[in-house]
Amino acid sequence: MEKRFILITPEQTLLDKRMARLKERLEKSFKTTLIPDSQLDFQGMEDAIFVLPFSLSPSRTTSLIAQLPEGCRTFGGALNDDSSVIAHERHIHHTDLLSDEQFCQDNAHLTAEAALSLIISSTETSLYGMRCAVFGYGRIGKRLVRMLLSHGATVKVFTTNKDELALLSKNSIAHSHLWQRQDIDTFTNITNTIPLHHVIPRETLLVLDANAYVLDLASGSNNVDWAALKLLGLKGEHATSLPGRISPVSAAAAMEKAILKHLS
Repeated sequence: MEKRFILITPEQTLLDKRMARLKERLEKSFKTTLIPDSQLDFQGMEDAIFVLPFSLSPSRTTSLIAQLPEGCRTFGGALNDDSSVIAHERHIHHTDLLSDEQFCQDNAHLTAEAALSLIISSTETSLYGMRCAVFGYGRIGKRLVRMLLSHGATVKVFTTNKDELALLSKNSIAHSHLWQRQDIDTFTNITNTIPLHHVIPRETLLVLDANAYVLDLASGSNNVDWAALKLLGLKGEHATSLPGRISPVSAAAAMEKAILKHLS
């Protein structure tokens, strides 16, 4: 039977163009339809493969899973507990693309690359010679540090992970324990990749340079004390879905590759 794809996109999401670009790629070989997540009637779509957006809230994802055809195949991000229970009860086979290591590697590269464009545009300064602090040295952190260094930035990494600290030492990259921030006031940009409540708290924001730019790339909405940042008049952004926002064509290609691999 010929594969049929239904790509679901949040109606209000204007920045993430990934699904529209994925449709353009898939429809070259398969019947593909793009519909808003407000679509309630999935009659006649029982044999379709559904691709869910990463940006849906947990409650909206749960609601959507409950409405999809029983026994269908879905792709997207990780399901929360409620969604997983409903998917199991309704025999929906879901693949979490964020558990696919190759896809995560591709996505991390696109995220780090997109972060560079935000740092440049938000600081109105060249990366060359810029002092950048990066919190975390995981998939995204490693790529971001490498890119920043290749553009002539001065970079220091802050982390609590012993393996990351050892690797940073081995690669002769400036680093410090996450909470040893005596020199944090010297950085023009602080980029966070660690999902941790107030990893950038008011105390850190108070000592930052007035022109500093805080960029949060991690999941979760409270990694930065945003209320304090706003009150202090600092520049900052919680940048989610960056690949779909900055490089949707490449982001769609990575999704297509991962989906077709799991279907083969």
